[in-house]
Amino acid sequence: MPDKIEWKKEYEIGVSQIDTQHKKLVDLLERLRLSLPNGLQNPMVGSALKEIVEYTQTHFRDEETLMRGIRFADLDRHAILHKVLLGEVAGILKKLKAGEDYNALDLLQFLKHWLVDHIIKEDSRIGAAYREAVSSVTSLQS
Repeated sequence: MPDKIEWKKEYEIGVSQIDTQHKKLVDLLERLRLSLPNGLQNPMVGSALKEIVEYTQTHFRDEETLMRGIRFADLDRHAILHKVLLGEVAGILKKLKAGEDYNALDLLQFLKHWLVDHIIKEDSRIGAAYREAVSSVTSLQS
């Protein structure tokens, strides 16, 4: 079984709503990890994957709304990254529903790597832009 998936302080981007959602995504990945020893056909795996996909869609929508609100310069590229991930996961789910063989550990590693990598490399830029936007508003009010 792969190592436990848990939240680390280094994943925080400094936007409480987004950090809370990221924490929930990490928790959902841990739930998926715990369901894997019983096999990929286990109903718990399907349930965990479905919840991950649904919550990820909500998270991406909220994140993109925040980016629009702060006029994040790289919004279009970031939104494309979101669409690509959802497309890849939808393809995996389609294969699973069709009964195709898919390595569960590969799936978990893919999702974990994507989430952590995306938070650290991409979402941290949102945090910096958010702090800059808040700072600009605060200085204008002074």
